[in-house]
Amino acid sequence: MASYSGRGGIIKVGTAVVAEVEDWTLETSVAIRFITSCGDESVKRAADGLKDSKGGLSARFDDTDTNGQQALLEGASPTLKLYPAGDSSGRQFITVPAVIPSNDIASGINSESTTVNITFEGNGDITRGTV
Repeated sequence: MASYSGRGGIIKVGTAVVAEVEDWTLETSVAIRFITSCGDESVKRAADGLKDSKGGLSARFDDTDTNGQQALLEGASPTLKLYPAGDSSGRQFITVPAVIPSNDIASGINSESTTVNITFEGNGDITRGTV
């Protein structure tokens, strides 16, 4: 079984790499609906419902990253490509049509650097592929 360091993770908006990313997350889920009826032989029955995806990223703020961080402002609807182990040949990637509900910037006198935290909500089917 392969194991990867998190330092290879990449997130792209289209083909542009988002600069200074420190970490990102993707959560996928499906609603479960129970379809058990009276008379079923004491066995719970379930079926899948609607799929959902959401996530976020944290990065050191870079206001010159016009095609990356600055393309992920609140209200934007980008298509994100998430690469858990880098974008070299043979690596997996996940494509997520998204909507950006928040883009939070934090800075302080005792901070190591100014950071940006961006959240996204899935806006359609995610797909998985290989570079």
